[in-house]
Amino acid sequence: MNQLIIFLNKKFINAGIVAIILSVPVKTFANQFDYENLEKNAKNELNLIKIGNNPEAIKILESKISNNPDNPYLFYLLGRAYGNLKQLEISEDYFNKALKIDPKYPKIYLSYALLKGKKGEIKESIKLLDKAIELKPNYPQAFTNRGVAKGALSDNLGAIEDFNAAIKIDPYLSDPYRNRGITNELIGNLKGACKDWKISSSLGENQTKEWYENQCKNIVELRNAEKENIISSLEESNKRLRKEIDVLKNTSESLETISVGDITSLE
Repeated sequence: MNQLIIFLNKKFINAGIVAIILSVPVKTFANQFDYENLEKNAKNELNLIKIGNNPEAIKILESKISNNPDNPYLFYLLGRAYGNLKQLEISEDYFNKALKIDPKYPKIYLSYALLKGKKGEIKESIKLLDKAIELKPNYPQAFTNRGVAKGALSDNLGAIEDFNAAIKIDPYLSDPYRNRGITNELIGNLKGACKDWKISSSLGENQTKEWYENQCKNIVELRNAEKENIISSLEESNKRLRKEIDVLKNTSESLETISVGDITSLE
């Protein structure tokens, strides 16, 4: 995975890059632009960026911009590509150009915030994430990254509030659980951290699975809770099986009342 916008400790990763990939396209953020169409027409370049072929993406995008100088999405993609190549000043210039054309596209603010985080400008990063959330209040990736940024400024309560908001919007993203777990660990709430890492692990985060195995397995309360969950799950399975058996039994009794040799109903 790519490097996170900032580091609270060695466990943090980049939730933001994943966020951009997972974002559901929104058709229009500004009256003059149909972003669904713009994104569709630059899908190849986005895929090149995702797989790390940034130089090829830049070559194509810069060629396209000469014929589409008012397309903010192309400038946005160039900002991402140059950012991946650690050419941060060029990246920032492209994000600013994209915002000048259209200041109402939340994805630009998110990516620009990640760039600011890489430069260590955390307060500026938070301001950009504030704007992304203002434009798109149901933007879980923006909340997740703002939580990380707040944590970097030792605002652990604010960080947890943002992680909670991200989880409420999309409970199937692993990063908010991962990062909330890290924050819980930092404030001494290891049990809370372990619960978050367990959920994150169930959503596909391999590293949080390792953390849970290394730091949580010996916590008696968690072991007991796991046993209770297993017992509860088995009890529910037994109840379901009993119901299925009862249904089969009733069906069998119904069939027995039918005379196999009676064909009068065919007349």
